This record gives sequence, structure tokens and C-alpha cells, in this order.
Amino acid sequence: MKQKFLLLVLLILFGATAGQAAWANVAINFTTDKDSYTKGEVVQVILELTNDQNKALFIDEAKIVLKDPNNKKRAKFKIKEETENVFSFAYKIKEDDPEGTWSVRLKLKAEVGKEDGDEEDEKEEEKKFKSRITFTVNSRTSNQDVVNDNSQPQADTGSGSDVGQTPQEPTSSTGNNTQTNTATNTGGVGVTGSHDFITAWNGTSTCIGCHLDKAEEVHSSVHYQWLGDAVNVVNGPNVQGKLDVGVNSYCINILGNWNGCNKCHIGLGQRPDPNPTQAQLENIDCLICHQKEYKRINVNGTYVPDSSKMNISILEAAQTVHLPERENCLQCHAFGGGGDNFKRGDMPFALSNTSDREFDVHMSTTGANLKCQDCHITQNHKIAGRGSDLRPTELDMPVECGNCHTPQANGTGHDPTINRHIARVACQTCHIPEYARDAKDTPASEKTEAFRNWLEPHQTPSGAIHPTPTMAGNLMPVYKWWNKTSYAYTLFENVIYDPETGKIPTSMPNGSPNESGAKIYPFKYKTALQPFAPAQNKLIALDTSIYFQTGDADLATKAGLKNMGLSENEPYEWVETETFQLITHEVPPKQFALNCTDCHGSTARMDLQGKLGYAPKADSRTLCTQCHGYKDPANISFYALHDKHVASKKYDCSWCHSFSRPERGLKAN
Repeated sequence: MKQKFLLLVLLILFGATAGQAAWANVAINFTTDKDSYTKGEVVQVILELTNDQNKALFIDEAKIVLKDPNNKKRAKFKIKEETENVFSFAYKIKEDDPEGTWSVRLKLKAEVGKEDGDEEDEKEEEKKFKSRITFTVNSRTSNQDVVNDNSQPQADTGSGSDVGQTPQEPTSSTGNNTQTNTATNTGGVGVTGSHDFITAWNGTSTCIGCHLDKAEEVHSSVHYQWLGDAVNVVNGPNVQGKLDVGVNSYCINILGNWNGCNKCHIGLGQRPDPNPTQAQLENIDCLICHQKEYKRINVNGTYVPDSSKMNISILEAAQTVHLPERENCLQCHAFGGGGDNFKRGDMPFALSNTSDREFDVHMSTTGANLKCQDCHITQNHKIAGRGSDLRPTELDMPVECGNCHTPQANGTGHDPTINRHIARVACQTCHIPEYARDAKDTPASEKTEAFRNWLEPHQTPSGAIHPTPTMAGNLMPVYKWWNKTSYAYTLFENVIYDPETGKIPTSMPNGSPNESGAKIYPFKYKTALQPFAPAQNKLIALDTSIYFQTGDADLATKAGLKNMGLSENEPYEWVETETFQLITHEVPPKQFALNCTDCHGSTARMDLQGKLGYAPKADSRTLCTQCHGYKDPANISFYALHDKHVASKKYDCSWCHSFSRPERGLKAN
């Protein structure tokens, strides 16, 4: 059963010699939140270090390894060079994980720093500590709900690779085998069950009265700040987002129009500030995520409940809050860019309630009926996952098909020919042959924006003035190599040009066939006509507040120049930009997946030898004579030729191509 290990590390245990600063009494609390779990639940592992002499604890390295009853490693976590004292890690138990007694092992190397006011800079001698705790895993009964399902991030499983962790606040577990509060795990604390005790609605202060800590979590989130660590963006500042330098090919930038852009913000109208003042915390709109019946309207710059569009009263809304449902997420994410599915191409509002399993096998009500959080794991109101064009990485945990489809992602779940593709071809590439498809049971169109022309304003049915979009549906993705990093144009930056198209990219995935970890992914490709200052070599953040009122592109561009600190008389012209956006939703059932000839039979879908880098490095005569006499490849099919050299002779790709596949253990050139 789970054992809590609490140790006081004393100086005498480490045999300190005279002249050394004392190693303070250090309490090491290493525990799990429960002693028994059912499949589908999340194991939370907590490591807490405290000392009583005001000395800083420096963790040189801490390794935590999770092993199943067969002693197979299921997850590994690592901490390096941290001064924090509370860490929380999580592993979601899969349905095919074995039952029985699991173990969690800790190896810790740490130092104690100087006391406050100490003049010495040196850290003390390194100390080491090991511990092992256990818990049990049981099967779930057919009618048993998973209490904390999908409430924490998963570790990277099966490979034993390290998972970067952010220090977290301690959970409600006290290390005595008490269960952690379920809502703490989800990042939506207190949103389950009845809130009948609420008798009056006083705005967000009603929520903060009980959930101040959760409001602080939301305040520091990317959803509220619209800024975050851009660790996967190769250009621009370390922290960036749509609040400051983010530029795209939809609404370009918020400069000059916060009051219009904030309708997509989870605040109540105020611009976010990094300081969590009372006013900032009360600016959070809790209900927009936690009540699907809630609607709001902007009144003089502040969002208030729109009772005319609500089926329940605002008091009832507060009394019946719930964890976010698809409808909550999609009311903002589906309508980004000006209309339903305009922006992302694979994320229409139809996903909130469609029963069309062929439209999306994961989210349809007749399919898996998944919630967004089932893939986008949430912890302390921080959310995992990012598209290729998104800047911040908030919760750096993998949102991958292999989190559920482990054998297929590991290269053992398909036939041998397909298994060989897994390391270099993303699941989405084969399983999403088209995007912006129409759901069969929704009256709305699920087409997406393929081109935006700011020079041609048009009036929407609601009376708003927008640039004219060119809409398209049933689109074939564009395929590119992606190593999970991206280029994303930032405000005031000099533009670059795509050498393949000659256009200016606002977002472009990075990757090549030579890179370890890079795969071929499907992308939405969208272009736009945007203003550009050639003498400055910069895109102009057209002022959308003026454009949406007047439709005057020249007036809005001049105002944008002024907002950027340039002269409104700065010469400008109109250029075509391009945007690549990862396609990962609208997955149909597996029988609709691509087959071999879709990609290898022609270049209609993907140009493998051209754009994707699979061209031979020399002519066939040169290649053949590396090993034998010339044999005309026209007399043998591609499949037979490839299998002869790779499957039979075990030759690495480098014999015929300009890249290698060392992970396959073949004979290198």
C-alpha cells in the first residue's frame, strides 16, 4: 500500500566536519494523493522539501520513476537546478495498464544555501536521498465513474524520456492517504455539485469569496494574460502573445482596438495586467468557461450578463456551474477570426453537439464524445497543447494521439509497412485527409477562410464591417515537416520571405527530413492581403477599430502606422501573407484514412521527392554503381525497389538520399 516517507535529515547523519555550515533540518515529504486508484484515474505524485532555518534548498537533480507491477517503467520525471520546494507530477492510468502494486522511486541530490544575511556565496556539500512508495491499481467496474479522470497532465510514457515540470502549489493532500480534492486536479475547483448556498450574484467577487487561489491561477494563465513563454517559437521575445507583439493574417494585431478584441478575452473588459490586484481578479469572467448557459454583452466597455439570450437567470447560472464543456471552449475558439470556423479550419462550433461520427470520431456524441480537456490536459488552470501558429506554451505536456492510441503511436499497432512510417509521419497526416468539411446534422456551413482581402470591405448579416473573406471547404491539407517549433512574425520585426512561394509568412512550421523528431504534418494554408511599409521592411498593424467602423483600409492603415510610432505618411503597399496552421481535429473513422497510393502514387496530395525532400541525391546510375552494376529502375516498381534495399539488404536511407534514419539501425553509408 502507499507509504508516506517523511524524513528529518540531520547534520549528524551526513558527518559534517568542523568549519562546514550546518545542514539544516530538512523535511522531505514524498507521497501520492491516494493509496489506491482505478484505471482511468490520475496518480498525483508530490515532492515537498522544507527546512526550519531559513536556508535555501538547491535541488541539483531529482529523478522520480513510476513502475508497474511487472517492474516496467511507465513514466520518468526529472527536476534540475531548482530552488522551489513543492513539485507535483502526474500519470494517467490507462485501461491496458496492469493491475496490482505499483512503485514510485525517488533519487534526490540537493544542497542547502546560505542563511539570510550570510556573506558566503558557496553552497554546502551535496547530499543524496532515496525513497520508494507504492500504490495499487484496480480495474474499473462497468458503472463506476472515474473521479479524477483527465485531471492532470500525463507523463511521457513508455520511452522513459524526461518530462519538464513546473513547480506547482501543494495539493490538499497532507501525505496521510487522504484523497486530493477532485476540483483541484482539474483546474476548475469547486465547479462540481450544487452551489445552492449562493443567494445573490455580485459578479466575480461571488466566486472569489471561496476560490481566491483559483482566481490567481486564472490571472496568471495564458487565457487571461494573452502572453506566455514562447519556448517553441524561434524568433521574437521570450514572452509573447496576442496582447503585445503577436501578428497574424486574421485581425493582424490588437494595437489600437483592445475594446473590440476583448470580446474573445476571458475578462470582463479591463486589459490584463501582470499584477493580481483585486480589480484584476474581479475582472475574470468565471462563468464564460464554467456555465454553458451564460451569455454576456458589452455595455460601455464592461461585459455584463445578457439575460435576453440566457435560458436561466444569472443566479441559477452561478448555482449550477460545471466543468468546461465543448460548448464553452468553442464559443470563443470556433469563432476566432470573425466567424464560425473562419480561423482554424478544423474547429467549427458543430463539434459542440454533432452526432455525425464521420465528421469527428472523437467529439461527436455518437463517437467517443470527448471533452476538450480529455486531450488538452488542464492543471491549475494551465492548459496543455498548442497549434503550430500559437506562441505561448503554457503547460508543456504532450497532446498527442499516442496518449490514448499507444500501440499505434509506438509503431506496433498497424501492419509492418505502416508501422515503419510512424517515426516520421504524424497520425493526423493519414487520418485527416480533408478539413473544413460539413457536419451532416448541422445547418451551418463549416467552410473556412482561405483568403482575406482588407481592400474589399463587406457588411456581415449583423451589420458589422469586415474585410472580405474567400471561404472554402473540403480542403486537402498542405504537408510540411514540423519539429514542434515555429516561426511567428512579431510586430516591428523585419519580414522574411518564403523561398518557395515568395509570400511573407506570419506563421511557418520548422522542420526537415534530416531532423530527429521531425514528422510530416497536415496544415491549413491561408493567405491574406495586408499593408506593408517597404522602407521599414515591416508589416503594418492596421487599426481594426477604425476599419470595423468605416471599412476605410487607407484610413485604418495610417492610424496603424501612427499606433506603431511611425509617421502616418509613411509609404506603404499591399502584400500577400501566408499562414500555416496545424490540422488536428475533424478526424473521421479509420476506414477513411489515406492509403499508400494517395501519397506514393502521385504528387497530387504530397510532393515527396520535391517539396518534402525525398528526392534521390544523385541519378540512378551513380546510386546503383555504389554497390553493383546499373539496373534501370523503370523496370521495377518503387515498392519492390525500396523493399529490396531497405527491408532485405538493410541499407540506410543515406545511400540514396541526403538524409539518414539512424533510429532504424540500418547500414549507414
